[in-house]
Amino acid sequence: MAMAMLPALFSSPSILTRRVRCGATAKSGGALSSTSPDSDPRRGVSVYKPKSYEVLVSDAANSLAFALQESKSRLEIDFPPLPSSISSYKGSSDDFIDANIQLALSVVRKLQEKVETRACIVFPDKPEKRRASQLFKAAFDSIDGISIRSLDDIPGTSVTNFFRSIRSTLDFDFEDENEGSWEPKEPPTLYMFINCSTRELSVIEQFVENFASSTPALLFNLELDTLRADLGLLGFPPKDLHYRFLSQFVPVFYIRIREYSKTVAVAPYVLNYNGALFRQYPGPWQVMLKQSDGSFACVAESPTRFTLGETKEELLQVLGLQEEKGSSLEFLRRGYKAATWWEEDVDLELSSNWHGLALLSLRKHLDKVPPELTSTWKVNSPEATPCKWFGITCDDSKKVTSLNFTGSGVSGQLGPEIWQLTSLEILDVSSNDLTGIIPSNLGNCSSLVYIDVSENRFSGKIPDTLGSLKSLADLYLYSNSLTGELPKSLFQIPALNYLHVEHNNLSGSIPQNVGEAKEILELRLFDNQFSGTIPESIGNCSKLEILYLHMNKLVGSLPESLNLLENLTDLFVANNSLSGTVRFGSTKCRKLVTLDFSYNQFEGGVPPELGNCSSLDALVIIKCNLSGTIPSSLGMLKNLTVLNLSENRLSESIPAEIGDCSSLSTLKLNDNQLGGELPSALGKLQKLESLELFENRFSGEIPIEIWKIQSLTQLLVYRNNLTGKLPEEITKLKNLRIVTIFNNSFSGVIPPGLGLNSNLEILDFIGNNLTGEIPPNLCHGNKLTVFNLGSNQLHGNIPASVAQCKTLSRLILRDNNLSGPLPEFSQNQDLSFLDLNSNNFEGPIPSDLGSCRKLTAINLSRNKLTGVIPPVLGNLQKLRYLNLGVNSLTGLVPPKFSNWKELTTLILSGNRSLAMEGVPGMNTVPNPNYYDKSIVLDVKPLRSLKPVFPNGNQGPPFVGCPPFGPPSSSTGHSPFSPFGAQPPPDLNQTQDTPPPTFVTPIQSYRPPTVVSNGPSTSSGTRKGVGRPKRNAVSIVPSSSSSGTKRGAGRPKGTSNAKKKEKTSLDVQVVKRDFDSGISAPEREDGNGDLVSSVLTRFDAVRRRLAQVEHGKAGTSKAAGVLMSNGVRTNMKKRVGTVPGIEVGDIFFSRIEMCLVGLHMQTMAGIDYITSKVGADEEPLATSIVSSGRYDGEAQDPESLIYSGQGGNADKNGQASDQKLERGNLALEKSLRKGNGVRVIRGEEDPASKTGKIYIYDGVYTISESWVEKGKNGCNTFKYKLVRVPNQPPAFGIWKAVLKWKEGLTARANLILPDITSGVESKPVSLVNDVDDEKGPSYFTYISTLKHSKQTQPPTIGCSCHGSCAAGNLDCSCVRKNGGDLPYLNGVMLVSRRPMVYECGTTCPCHASCKNKVIQTGLKFRMEVFKTDHRGWGLRSWDPIRAGSFICEYAGEVNLRMEQEDDEFVFDTSRVYNSFKWNYEPALVDGDPSDETPEEFNLPSPVLISAKSFGNVARFMNHSCSPNVMWQPVFVEGSGESVVHIAFFAIRHIPPMAELTYDYGVSLTSEARDGSLLHGKRKCLCGSVKCRDSFG
Repeated sequence: MAMAMLPALFSSPSILTRRVRCGATAKSGGALSSTSPDSDPRRGVSVYKPKSYEVLVSDAANSLAFALQESKSRLEIDFPPLPSSISSYKGSSDDFIDANIQLALSVVRKLQEKVETRACIVFPDKPEKRRASQLFKAAFDSIDGISIRSLDDIPGTSVTNFFRSIRSTLDFDFEDENEGSWEPKEPPTLYMFINCSTRELSVIEQFVENFASSTPALLFNLELDTLRADLGLLGFPPKDLHYRFLSQFVPVFYIRIREYSKTVAVAPYVLNYNGALFRQYPGPWQVMLKQSDGSFACVAESPTRFTLGETKEELLQVLGLQEEKGSSLEFLRRGYKAATWWEEDVDLELSSNWHGLALLSLRKHLDKVPPELTSTWKVNSPEATPCKWFGITCDDSKKVTSLNFTGSGVSGQLGPEIWQLTSLEILDVSSNDLTGIIPSNLGNCSSLVYIDVSENRFSGKIPDTLGSLKSLADLYLYSNSLTGELPKSLFQIPALNYLHVEHNNLSGSIPQNVGEAKEILELRLFDNQFSGTIPESIGNCSKLEILYLHMNKLVGSLPESLNLLENLTDLFVANNSLSGTVRFGSTKCRKLVTLDFSYNQFEGGVPPELGNCSSLDALVIIKCNLSGTIPSSLGMLKNLTVLNLSENRLSESIPAEIGDCSSLSTLKLNDNQLGGELPSALGKLQKLESLELFENRFSGEIPIEIWKIQSLTQLLVYRNNLTGKLPEEITKLKNLRIVTIFNNSFSGVIPPGLGLNSNLEILDFIGNNLTGEIPPNLCHGNKLTVFNLGSNQLHGNIPASVAQCKTLSRLILRDNNLSGPLPEFSQNQDLSFLDLNSNNFEGPIPSDLGSCRKLTAINLSRNKLTGVIPPVLGNLQKLRYLNLGVNSLTGLVPPKFSNWKELTTLILSGNRSLAMEGVPGMNTVPNPNYYDKSIVLDVKPLRSLKPVFPNGNQGPPFVGCPPFGPPSSSTGHSPFSPFGAQPPPDLNQTQDTPPPTFVTPIQSYRPPTVVSNGPSTSSGTRKGVGRPKRNAVSIVPSSSSSGTKRGAGRPKGTSNAKKKEKTSLDVQVVKRDFDSGISAPEREDGNGDLVSSVLTRFDAVRRRLAQVEHGKAGTSKAAGVLMSNGVRTNMKKRVGTVPGIEVGDIFFSRIEMCLVGLHMQTMAGIDYITSKVGADEEPLATSIVSSGRYDGEAQDPESLIYSGQGGNADKNGQASDQKLERGNLALEKSLRKGNGVRVIRGEEDPASKTGKIYIYDGVYTISESWVEKGKNGCNTFKYKLVRVPNQPPAFGIWKAVLKWKEGLTARANLILPDITSGVESKPVSLVNDVDDEKGPSYFTYISTLKHSKQTQPPTIGCSCHGSCAAGNLDCSCVRKNGGDLPYLNGVMLVSRRPMVYECGTTCPCHASCKNKVIQTGLKFRMEVFKTDHRGWGLRSWDPIRAGSFICEYAGEVNLRMEQEDDEFVFDTSRVYNSFKWNYEPALVDGDPSDETPEEFNLPSPVLISAKSFGNVARFMNHSCSPNVMWQPVFVEGSGESVVHIAFFAIRHIPPMAELTYDYGVSLTSEARDGSLLHGKRKCLCGSVKCRDSFG
């Protein structure tokens, strides 16, 4: 019956669910044995029928050989030792024992034919061993290297030895002639245990521990499944023996035959069938059904072992005898359990023998490990299975296939035991702090496919043995300290796709056999010390896509075989010493996207064959000594966006064909020898943004077609021979930001409309022949920072608009014919550089020049100025250079000049009536025929203005007037030079001697003096908005503190009293002649800068009022102050959007929304306007505020059910129906009109128990209205509003984040829930919504600074107990902070200041002291996320209020200054854009002189690297319009040698908005034109005020 059903096995559709049918992987064809020469042993067999025991033994030996070759060390063989006709119950025990011995010896013989083997057969005891030696003496003698032992050889205790002697006596077990005949001469390579019982299994474990701990052990035909059944019974070993020991043994050859019967309801009523569980290593586990010819046919297979119950189920299924699933018959047959206890408790097993032991050995080499590893890597309990250990992945057979510790903070070494993980496929220990060498025996892990040990501190050589890993596809060794040569064997790995060894110290030549790597896709060898030539064989790597060889010491020429790489997309060989002619660009380079040959020593010209590289996006060949012409074939590159051939020796003209590069956005040909006229064809480049042709020999006029390129943002053509007039077309280039045309021969007038371009930042026209007057509107925009028209032929006055340009940093008009009085500069608070020398200005020096506090240099020499020197110039504390010489100034030099601390050069000579009090001869009239040397003072630096006069033998104390250029003359250089010195250097020439040229970045043109950080666009002080005068409103002390004399040395406003508590301040809202800086039209209609300015000024006043009133909210007072003084905007009510306010903006009070015109009502929820409809007026709703607390106000992000207003309970508690009037009527009218209504959602402030946050959710339309009964039983108006499509998400983001925080939904694309591993009190998620990258480069997370050493003793902190209090002058920390606590409520910075002093370790105040803020860690729930094009970024799940502490910049300090490749360096010596953030004393009735300075006071530059150690701050990206600023903070008593850098919010930041700050520009950045700084990295911030570079 059973055999009759067999056809169904091969014809019926598969009915198995968990297992696969045989034939899916097994070799088909009905092979009778797996020994067929063409069979694949890993695929199993379809039919198994060994012809004899010899075949059976051969198959067992084959499987054993496979296992030994794969380093399996705990093995099992189990098959019937006698024919199935002789069962174990019928045959005598001696028959089985003898059969097993014969079979074991046969297996050893067959095994020795395949691998060298010295086998040792271990018997249960000495009597069994002696019996076997007598019966099988001849067999033992015939096998080389065989030895025999017994379990009695284990060293025993005295008791054990006593019982052994009794047993030997009773068994008459005396020594015979064979004793000692087969002792091992060499250590065995295999131990075989045979004929042992259940009781002896524990003894086998002891034997293995004593003699075979590192030698393979084989349990041969012990019938382990039968013996396991006795474990745990009385008198037998416990079940734990299986979990810890027997489970380690891998069945390599296994046949278990079972007989089954099945009762059926029809004749013959009982069906008998036979089956077997079969495994032939390395094949799968198979269920076999016995057929009529005695063979076994496979019916199911699996990589994991079938339980005995599963084996029977598979046989029933294939025979069609299985009961209906879930039926009672099925339950009665199967019962409750379908597996034995040792088959069920798989999780308790230790797994395949030494895997766990090898991992624990690896653990011994690790110093620092994450808590997860410590808690799971142990074997002191049966639950410890390696497959559940941290970082470990196993396959279905519990072999360790993956070891992954990436970014886990692990330190120590990678131990040599790694080789024991022979099934390992993935090894990823990247981004840790591992040291030592890479183990050479790693090459023994033959299954490895992926190795990543990058971003550690490995040293030594790359092991040559890695070349033996034939399956290895990915090898990442970059960012370590590896040395030595690159092994040749790596290029012999047949499967190798990716080889990354960049950022190491490798040396020697690139192996000549690199071409053997036929499958390689990426080869990255850059930033090493490789020398020699590039091998010609590299052309054989036909699949190569990326080749990075830059930043090495390679020599020789480029191999022509590179032209054979038709799949190449990126080729970088920059920064080497390559030479010879460049021959590159065959027809096979059509996939090439990026090519960089820069900074080499090539000869010859640009290869014209590059025109064949049709996919080329960037062609960069900088400073390569190339000569000749630019090939016209480059015009074929239609996809080219960047062409940079600067700093070569290219000559002749630009080919017109370059105009055919229709995608070109950047064209840099500067610093060559190009000449001729510019081709008009360049005007076809309608995507061109940056045109840089400076330092060449171009002549003629710039073609009008170029002036018509509307996308142009930068035009740099200075130092050529260009002529002609500036056309009117320049006024129509609305995107133009930078125009530098100096040192040419342009003539004519400046087009009057040029100033109408509101995006202009830099105008540098010095050294031309321009005539006429300066157009009055040249500072029309609010971005102009550099205005340089020096050395031209301009006449007339300086327009008032230029002098009052609020964003202007440098004003240079020297060497012209300008005249008239000097204008006022009161509005120009950013001015740092003023040069008006050699003109015809007359009249007095404006006194308001003293209000330009950022001025570092003034040159007004060689004019006709009269009057006295204004004493207010003494207020210019940053002034380094002052030249007032050769004028007609009179009077005394103001004594207030002694306040100058930075001054290095003071020139007053040539003023005949100028005198200095107390200096002999200074009040006399000098001889007009010579210059008064006594007025040229040597300032060292100037402290008291005590002059130093030269004597006859003394050289000139100061020479010339650097950093300003020479006065005019017929040659363009002035002969004037005091005391016969050399002429002073030109402003636009690079200088190497002090005093330094005050150069600024080309994108921002900011002063180099570090005064603050962050541009005004994202601070509160808008560019183009004037700052108020300082005499408007004042803060006056209350009566309790008035009249108290201030003691010497105490902060201003404090007294001599022993302990004086600070009292509140009376705010006098006195509306005087206050200039808010906001014009009447700007109050009606605002913009983004105005809105930002108003909100920043409001919050600054609010924080200050709350500070002086001990934390009380100053919202209402601050609003009153600003409104009464005209500091507001968008006062004109309007329907729809409000200028300057973006969807998603948040507000922390209704007052803020009122000040900027979003919602004018401070209490009512509905705002509206009235409009004329014929003779009548009707209201229209403009905005509503939904608090979410009224009936039915749904929280749907796309719609809103809004309740009308009115009907509230009166004083008697009586409610009434709402009326259709005022706001309700306005909503009804808006429903009919269909106009948009602004919706502001109110939500609870998570940082405040009573506070509210208002989210501007965009414009909605009202879709319907109705009336319904409210909870109070009265009629309530209801309105449904629907969000207008295509608006950015706002409230939707808020609700999504709330669900994440409450655990209601999971954050999508989450990589890690907490990258800090618990270091921070709040988790920081790692998310990638963009691509498949699994995380940033490795670093160790720390929460504060890491010092290499302590360089100063700890300072003494305060003596407060509890919390420090403002006004407590006994507190040294409060005194250092000017008598105040710098923070509001312990979380928010009140004002920026030169230095904030926090309580530290030596202060006895408790941890919650309000002067300990940056030490308490993160206050907000952060997320590190992948940006679209700027790498990883940082954002917050929580809303952040302006001034709130975000984090500090954690990292390593006291580093070497080499930081060229460290993008994680914070450097305070960089140039940062200045902005105003603090409150204005004039707005709160204060003395303007009491204004807290925002310039930082750093004793020395602070340099912190977060590359290897850091926190979330390392992920904050740069922005030219940031929302985060930095503040230096000194922690008292810490003993640290540098201050901390703390980050605070510039403005309110909504959830999920990226956090950014200004990286600044290094003072060592490359000078582009001798006077401008340019950052090292291109800026991608996308801000409208982007300066294009940073760093």
